Amino acid sequence: MRTYILNATGADISPATIIICVVIAAICIFAVISYRKKLKNGCCGGGGDEVKHVKPQDTNVNDY
Repeated sequence: MRTYILNATGADISPATIIICVVIAAICIFAVISYRKKLKNGCCGGGGDEVKHVKPQDTNVNDY
């Protein structure tokens, strides 16, 4: 005996259909989160790095 869930239209939804829908929804959520990270930080580690300027301790021009 199979168990089915009735949706709003009265059609039967099998448990396999529910599992597939949950998996597809999880993939979509992961894709959106990943896309937002790439928009914020750049792709493949590019962007977001700041250049650190190093100032010399001796600023006397005659020493150089």
